[in-house]
Amino acid sequence: MKQYTRVLARVNLDAVEYNIEMMKKNIDHRVVVTEKWIKKAFIDLLMVKPIYCIKVKEVCENAGINRGTFYLHYKDIYDLLDKLKSELLEGFNQTLMEQIKHNEITLSTIEHIFHYFKENRDFCIVILGEHGNTKILTEFLEIGK
Repeated sequence: MKQYTRVLARVNLDAVEYNIEMMKKNIDHRVVVTEKWIKKAFIDLLMVKPIYCIKVKEVCENAGINRGTFYLHYKDIYDLLDKLKSELLEGFNQTLMEQIKHNEITLSTIEHIFHYFKENRDFCIVILGEHGNTKILTEFLEIGK
């Protein structure tokens, strides 16, 4: 019973930490969840067709939101793509900088970088795949220099 109580306490503590972090950033949890749904729906569509064939209506249907909600967050499909790319590059840069604080690349550094790509694998597959844009590879290489 004690172990169960500890697990519940940890889960509640994680939720509190998450809420505190969101409050610090002044971000509403509903906004985070909605953007997550939109991004997931968009990435799923990018896996099967090129961006120029994707309509806002399709993204909204797959995300379970209305068009007005989409436009509260993004100007259009290309704005969504740009923001996804920026987030991916920014996250990669942050992961890399956290790991090479002492100007030294170790096995742990490489593991963290691969872990970052694994966490974002769906978007990486899409952006580097058949319907993607390989220009982002150049941007990753620039960050890594």
